[in-house]
Amino acid sequence: MPHQEIGKLCQVHSRSTLARYFRQYQEGGLNRLRQLKFRKPESVLALYRAEIEAEITEKPPATLKEARYRIAEVTGVHRSLTAVHRF
Repeated sequence: MPHQEIGKLCQVHSRSTLARYFRQYQEGGLNRLRQLKFRKPESVLALYRAEIEAEITEKPPATLKEARYRIAEVTGVHRSLTAVHRF
């Protein structure tokens, strides 16, 4: 079956994506295609995890605003309240 037809049937409109899928299939069949490998960006704060944990374990912050302030003091990294909460 022509690659263009396969792309239509699979609803893959990008040639490069379809080519990548073909390579993955050749590498390991359907099991290889089923593997999801999404890149998950990591927070810059992760580099300072040990220092942050030591700081807040010693004296836990009462509020998220206090946590944000103290994290910025320890790391020099300023983040939003939402980003600090997620971290």
